[in-house]
Amino acid sequence: MRKSSVRSHINALLPFPLGRFQVGALATLGTETTSRALGLATTIVFIRALSVASYAFMVLFLAVGAFVGTSITGGIQMRYLRTEAERVSRRAPDVEFSFTTALLLEIALISALALIVGLGAGLLGLHPGPTDATGFIFLCTLFSISQAAIQLTIYHYQAHLQFGKAGVVNIVRSGVIVIVAVLVIAGFATSGIAAASIMTVVSLIAAIILSSRIIMGKHRPVRWRRLMIDSEVSWLTIFYLASAGFATIDIFIVAALLHQKDLAAFGAAQRYYAFALGVGPALLAVVRVRTSQSDVIDSPAQQIRMLRSWVKRAGIPVLVGGVLLALVAPFVIPIVDAGRYPASIPTFQLLLIGACAYYVMMPASSLLMAQGRYRALALAVLGAFTANAIGDFVAVEFLGFGIVAIAAVASITYLGFFVATALLTMRAWKSASSTRLSARMRPSALVRQIRASSASWRPS
Repeated sequence: MRKSSVRSHINALLPFPLGRFQVGALATLGTETTSRALGLATTIVFIRALSVASYAFMVLFLAVGAFVGTSITGGIQMRYLRTEAERVSRRAPDVEFSFTTALLLEIALISALALIVGLGAGLLGLHPGPTDATGFIFLCTLFSISQAAIQLTIYHYQAHLQFGKAGVVNIVRSGVIVIVAVLVIAGFATSGIAAASIMTVVSLIAAIILSSRIIMGKHRPVRWRRLMIDSEVSWLTIFYLASAGFATIDIFIVAALLHQKDLAAFGAAQRYYAFALGVGPALLAVVRVRTSQSDVIDSPAQQIRMLRSWVKRAGIPVLVGGVLLALVAPFVIPIVDAGRYPASIPTFQLLLIGACAYYVMMPASSLLMAQGRYRALALAVLGAFTANAIGDFVAVEFLGFGIVAIAAVASITYLGFFVATALLTMRAWKSASSTRLSARMRPSALVRQIRASSASWRPS
């Protein structure tokens, strides 16, 4: 009743009524904008207050933490989001792939991946800063676990269409970095290792508080036999592993082959790029939940209409916004970083190409998930990741270029990936009424589970 009342009050202020997803998009947009603003403010603090070596350490620490926290756990998180959102839309009974199950899988996989990340860093010759490899891996592991738990909490609220609560959790996550920035300004964290240690502790405390509310509220025992990775989670995990590698391989190559100042400049450009993506995560959050609803999953024709309508409406505004950001960057960035990293300007301008492609073709990957085509999606991003890594290595090691060339390679491969996913979505369902294509539609894991338990379950 309270949710309907809130939506009614919002609709009373507008000249046209908004549905649940439109209101959710507005709520997510507002909280995401606040979160991005906090992130930009803390970035400015880190750039100005930390030395080049300390800021380079923070860039590498956050890159590794984000890579581990979103790569190997991304498939679990997306499986939970889509399963829970579909369950809510179908008003189905509780499923055994619960929040607690997903959280335990995240912790186990991150812990297992920690050793692999450490070995990879050693092979690349990365030197994170004034700490040994064991301490660096330990910090990154704990930070990644906390970030994965917070992200799973956000997905839980989004799946239940509680976008406001999900946004508040996102702001809390940004507040962790704000606390660290305040301590940096106050002089309590003057080095990269000190700032990373404080950030890890505060993030863990926030994750425990936020996730425990959901765990304690469910009172569902963990089915240990369900702690396994099925084919859907496997392909989704590959997709998110390659996606996270796609997003961080540039940082790793810069750290391995170039200098600390190049690493700091590229890290700054990526922070500006993240701000340019500002409303993207908010829109994508709603798109993911919307494409997990039963009416979209069951209607290939509606999937086509959704993608075409999105591209048509987003194209011109995104292009105009991208051009404006590229034009103002040479004037704004020197004010932000006090002229310390001039190479970040052209790097950011080139990265905007990938940002524009991301906005215009945003629903494509979620629609491929709605179609159950996880393998095609995973192979597409694997191909883009491979092309990006090879292109970066050739540009730096053989051609002698710097971070601007790496940004150019990243933008080209980003554009290629988003175009490929859009074409895959449209091509597979261009004859949505075809009997042959309809026969290829497989029921989701949730539907199969509901059918298997339908004999013993009755709605209350």
